[in-house]
Amino acid sequence: MNTQNSNNYVKFLCLLSTAALILFGVYILIHESRSTYSAGHDTEHYGELFSSYLWNIDEDTAQKYAAVIATEGKFISICVTHPDHSHFVEYSNPAKAEEIREFFRSTGLIRNIESANLIYHHNHDGKQVIGNITTIRENSNIYTYIYISLTLLLIISSITLVRVGRSNKEHQKHLENDLSENRERLQTVVSTSPVIAFSLDRQGKFTVCEGMGLNKLHQKPLNIIGKSIETVHREMPTNVGDFLRALKGESFSEIRTTEDRSFETWYSPMREDDNIVGVIGVSTDVTAAIQAMDSLRDYKRSQAKELQIAQSAHQAFLPTKAPLLEGFEIGFLSKPSTSIGGDYIHFDTCSDQQSLGVTFSEMSGHGVSSALLASIFHTQLVENLNISTKSIAKAFYEINLRVHDLFPEGRFASTFHTIIDAGSSSMRYVKAAREPAILYRNDGATEVFDKGGPALGLLPSELLNKKSYTEHSLPLYSGDTLFLYSDGLVEVESLAGKTLGRKNIIQWVQDELKLSPQEIADSIFRKVVSHSGGEDIVDDVSVLIIRKI
Repeated sequence: MNTQNSNNYVKFLCLLSTAALILFGVYILIHESRSTYSAGHDTEHYGELFSSYLWNIDEDTAQKYAAVIATEGKFISICVTHPDHSHFVEYSNPAKAEEIREFFRSTGLIRNIESANLIYHHNHDGKQVIGNITTIRENSNIYTYIYISLTLLLIISSITLVRVGRSNKEHQKHLENDLSENRERLQTVVSTSPVIAFSLDRQGKFTVCEGMGLNKLHQKPLNIIGKSIETVHREMPTNVGDFLRALKGESFSEIRTTEDRSFETWYSPMREDDNIVGVIGVSTDVTAAIQAMDSLRDYKRSQAKELQIAQSAHQAFLPTKAPLLEGFEIGFLSKPSTSIGGDYIHFDTCSDQQSLGVTFSEMSGHGVSSALLASIFHTQLVENLNISTKSIAKAFYEINLRVHDLFPEGRFASTFHTIIDAGSSSMRYVKAAREPAILYRNDGATEVFDKGGPALGLLPSELLNKKSYTEHSLPLYSGDTLFLYSDGLVEVESLAGKTLGRKNIIQWVQDELKLSPQEIADSIFRKVVSHSGGEDIVDDVSVLIIRKI
């Protein structure tokens, strides 16, 4: 091998090693990011599971559970503390003391990922910070680091050999021997990597073709080397157009399919003394990644279809327009935070327009799950409560029994129900809602109905009795306006993080009483959007306004 050929081979070796280093570097960054994200996600998940033990101060069970999830989650240690950072439980796995493992740890090839998260307790008033959880997980990526180290070694040794060859021709024979050894090492790395590394001369003939990626195409280097790119374009993830493009000096990547497998190939011109003498490339099998993306798209389409079905089912029992009640005007508006929500409005009408039953309810949470709960609630409501019901309170007690059994634990329906009699100009109501009902009297007085029983489904039957819900009656006069709203309206935040608040809402309606009920509802929503600064509203928003003419 003469000096010129030796230098050419070393240049190719440097370029190929650099390409391999880039690929492995990207892999390490992705792996490190995923490991850190996984540790944080697992810490948050197990923190939620610790919530009940921390809330009930059950240290013995929590300590046993810490040992279980340390093994399950592959954590070195777990520490749970109270909000003031005082100790609650702590568990540590015995340290692994193998000498080789300690060496990797000291060099940074094995490192610890520490994650911390708050622990919340969820109740009907929201969520409350009740503690902290800190975990440490060992992250090792030894073999990939060894690959990168070997690639770095090849680059350094190749550059050194080039300098030695140029500065001292007397070491030419020694240089050739070293290059031969480096070639064998490079072939070892490439042949054990899931890639195809290749080079082509200016005529388009393969001069090098190595890598485990050839196995996936049922090919061997001897079947490719020496042949032109036109001859093997069906067997290799390359084509003449890509070769000519790289030969003009462009570096780029393309995805090509060969024998039902997809490869992403990086091309780069190979230069010698500023002259392009060929093309080098590295092909990586991306079949699995493309299939995963296709599966994700199919899953999203399936989810969108299921959401559309759930939305149609939810809309089927929601009112599309206000009912008619003699001597009254009615306006309402319901805007879910997503395409489907959990707020529920139901009108129970009679043909003579002399009485009307109104149910204003919101399921805990929002989205598809809340819409499904609304569907369950609707079934129980129509079976147990209508405009001819003598006792709304007794009906609420029966509905609570059934809803508590049917709803998942911790889910409930915050509900206000009233029956309005147009003939006697009066209303009966029962409140089992968080937010109050507001009655604006025609003389300017404002009555706030804020007392009531627990939300339907929140408590089991053994904690309630038939006096848990109280029915109230009151007269209605011309100009009196009843206003109902969901708590999503109260919690709308501005860009500065300031919530809208109950007082502002009550004052808004007070200022708009000269408008019709529907105009008031529309005006309120416009103000809500303005208050949020155009940002997405994170909870369902519903309002209902009934006025005695």
